[in-house]
Amino acid sequence: MTLIPQYDPENFQAVIKSDSEKSTHKESADFFIIELSLQKDQLQLPFLPHRLTVNDFVFVKKGEVVKTVCSDSYSIPESTLMMLPAYKIRTMEVFSEDVEGYYCHFPDELLSRDNGFKNLQEILNYLDLKNDHRIAVTDKTKENLLFILKRMKESYMQNDTDLISSYLQTFLAEVKSIIQDLPPIILTTNETTAFHFRKAITQYVNSIHSIQEYADMLHVSPNHLNKSVKMATGKTASSIINETLTMEARSLLSNTQLSIADIAFSLGIEDPSYFTRFFKKHSGVSPNQYRKRIGLSY
Repeated sequence: MTLIPQYDPENFQAVIKSDSEKSTHKESADFFIIELSLQKDQLQLPFLPHRLTVNDFVFVKKGEVVKTVCSDSYSIPESTLMMLPAYKIRTMEVFSEDVEGYYCHFPDELLSRDNGFKNLQEILNYLDLKNDHRIAVTDKTKENLLFILKRMKESYMQNDTDLISSYLQTFLAEVKSIIQDLPPIILTTNETTAFHFRKAITQYVNSIHSIQEYADMLHVSPNHLNKSVKMATGKTASSIINETLTMEARSLLSNTQLSIADIAFSLGIEDPSYFTRFFKKHSGVSPNQYRKRIGLSY
């Protein structure tokens, strides 16, 4: 069972745009770009937690977007880019009324295997180590990026896959040049431990909830893991586990075909009553109340 709804580009685009805007070129079917002012009106918020099978980014020219990534909520203010790799848990939460900018998602296949794909991986690796996928840009860089994005949108509307690919790779090269001018990420011992802990949670949270087991996986003591995570993130190891597990639960609750017992079992919780208590403690509402809340938003 897939714990988080996983959207391929076609299904995701069906949620946020009209049929008249869909690309007819198979080669560019996994690519999509839209202005944030339009997406704000077309995307039903709050958008439930999900994974995409492609990379995506948001670039805010004006206003603000609030986006949740895994268990952390991020404000993306004016002149800021947020880029995420495929499969990372995400959701849109808020668009300011005056928001301007672009949302885009794209597959690796649109990139050349040398510079294009390499640039993407260097950007994502840097942001992963930074544990914050946002990049603030200068006014000059902002204008450069907006010029490229405007041309990319025009190429998309014209179904010109070659130009889409060219502009996308130019965009990534521009972002890579921003990162090259930033200080290198040098993690402390505590930050390194927290980094590997977060990666392990992303992979195993549906089956492993014990700090002891994560500590064993990372070859440290539970006490050392707790101290390292707290010093690096300001959160306890258990709170990060609980936040991630709660986000998984919210996504499953959006599937009305699953019973509360099915959801509990899928999350590695054998007792549905315990799952109900856990969810209410960390969400403020019971699973059934949460489902009603979702229903009222549609």
